[in-house]
Amino acid sequence: MKRVKPLRTEHPGVALDFHEAAQLHELGEALYTAGKLRLWPALFAAASVGMRRGEVMALRWSDVDLERGELHIMQGLTSPNGVLEVGPTKTDGSRRDVLIPPSLKAALERQRSAMLTEAQISGEILRPDAPVFATSEGSYAYPEHLNRSLKFLLSWSHALKLGKRDDGTMETPDNALERLHNRFRGIPDAHRAQLEATIRGGPVLPQISPHDLRHTAGTLMLRRGVPIEVVSKTLGHKDITVTYKVYRHVLDSEKRAHAIDLFPIQATQTQSNVSPL
Repeated sequence: MKRVKPLRTEHPGVALDFHEAAQLHELGEALYTAGKLRLWPALFAAASVGMRRGEVMALRWSDVDLERGELHIMQGLTSPNGVLEVGPTKTDGSRRDVLIPPSLKAALERQRSAMLTEAQISGEILRPDAPVFATSEGSYAYPEHLNRSLKFLLSWSHALKLGKRDDGTMETPDNALERLHNRFRGIPDAHRAQLEATIRGGPVLPQISPHDLRHTAGTLMLRRGVPIEVVSKTLGHKDITVTYKVYRHVLDSEKRAHAIDLFPIQATQTQSNVSPL
């Protein structure tokens, strides 16, 4: 008897809340501006429209229509055995057109300007098939680089978190501040104050992966009231049932938050005080 394979569903992952997502954005922007986080625009794309890691790293400029405000997600990038391979997306439903939000459009315009400058310095032209989030040599970056970049960003979020010394005692705030300032080496003075203010002013972010940025996008879209059909298409799920299974906890919490009592208790009490005929 032929065994039926169980249906594979996307692991829900961890989702940032709105204030955590805002801190991720502010810290990513500060590090990028300081020249310390080259792949921040790629991380932002994942958090903004929920692209998979391989989809982000496989994106080409020919897939980006800034005039119409659309991304054409057509392929994915993998690295089996350390060899980069560009291939089709995860499923047929993963090939999709996604509207570019204004904040992401601005980030992509800035990214294109930076890539044009790098190409000119190298005496090259920016080809339509060039990767959007390329290495400094203009080639595809390994998907794992996205994980490292996110880990680096998160380490800055934890820079003032008090830890244990080698002797087992807790370090003081002054020790943590000194440790933060040691990290500023190589960062222009003009960017240090902004970085420190961002770290002090926001929450410490949880340890997450690029997949969690995708889950964050889907979760926050639903919490903003975006119809689940639209969220499903944006994320490239095969059908709406996949989206429902992955984000059921979000949908259930939203139902509770928007529960409406058509017969409020005050009306019931008023009726009970009326004398019977």
